[in-house]
Amino acid sequence: MNQDAEYAESIADRIDDEVCKIVNYCEQKALQIILDNRVIIDLTVERLLDIETMDGEEFRDLLSTYTVLPIKNAAYVSKFAK
Repeated sequence: MNQDAEYAESIADRIDDEVCKIVNYCEQKALQIILDNRVIIDLTVERLLDIETMDGEEFRDLLSTYTVLPIKNAAYVSKFAK
């Protein structure tokens, strides 16, 4: 039984390490997305401070002045898909 407990603990440690790697990667990716889009985020905040609410069309119009929007209703394709 003791050997099983050690094995389970080593597997648990490996899982913990991999989960930490995933979380750290996602945090870095989220920060990069925010930094890459900081201008439009700030403009959206300023607009919302003025009008308090914004419908989807107005939001897309604001975004489209600074970026190319994906095709609406297009299927999502993961960059990680093989």
